[in-house]
Amino acid sequence: MQWILIIGDNTLSLNIFEKMCFQDCICKYQSENELQIKYNNEYAIFTIYEDAKNEFEYSEYEEIKRKTKIENLNWIMLKYSNIVILKKIISAPDFPKNLFLYCDGVNLELENVFDKSRII
Repeated sequence: MQWILIIGDNTLSLNIFEKMCFQDCICKYQSENELQIKYNNEYAIFTIYEDAKNEFEYSEYEEIKRKTKIENLNWIMLKYSNIVILKKIISAPDFPKNLFLYCDGVNLELENVFDKSRII
């Protein structure tokens, strides 16, 4: 399992992603805290991530706030089975453009499919 964090303001919710059209998806399932997207042998899972602030050092959290220019950050963890699925999701025309992706310092080469200035 691989993951990234999606960062947004107070409008960020699972409902935003539930409305997306996921190319080649065979099924979607949403519960209160999770949205599962299933492909043939692959998957993506969006999960509300409420403890993010506690997972970061204070200075790192403040740096993320500075980079995003969002005072009250909301977080969703996106778990995915492979990089092709991740790129397919974040490059979709209906993927929200006002979000940031936190990749924990890992270069996933997403700048070809997502605005580089929004990758942390």
